[in-house]
Amino acid sequence: MMTILFHPFEKYPEKRLLSIGILCTVIAIYLASNFSAHFDGAIDVHLVNEIVTLKYPLIESLISI
Repeated sequence: MMTILFHPFEKYPEKRLLSIGILCTVIAIYLASNFSAHFDGAIDVHLVNEIVTLKYPLIESLISI
């Protein structure tokens, strides 16, 4: 288990990990726009009462990456 967390490239190929990372980012951007969320940091998400368009979660995710 520790190998997967600290050295994932020893167990899985780079292309697979990159694909999973891109897919998770796209899903997170979509969910953030639907649930009015902001990505304030790498792992920090805040729900807001205002309507959030797709543009803002996309920009915030790109800044975090």
